[in-house]
Amino acid sequence: MKEFITNCVSAKGGDIEAMVNKARKVSYKAMAKACNLQEWTQAWGVPLYKDYAVSFYKSTYKGMPCYFFVHSAIEYVFV
Repeated sequence: MKEFITNCVSAKGGDIEAMVNKARKVSYKAMAKACNLQEWTQAWGVPLYKDYAVSFYKSTYKGMPCYFFVHSAIEYVFV
């Protein structure tokens, strides 16, 4: 299972830009199958799939396969 490692606020801009440029959109179901999203639901109090401002992606981060979601223009990266 992929674990959260960083977000765009904490990572180098070039690494995030490369990840975003290679990204393809995926469903919440696909991301939830690959990543533990329960902590985010608990922290924000609403399931991510119900939040209209969230989108889900698959890509690579620093050469590693990853998933990430975008919420309020911040990328949250799981490898």
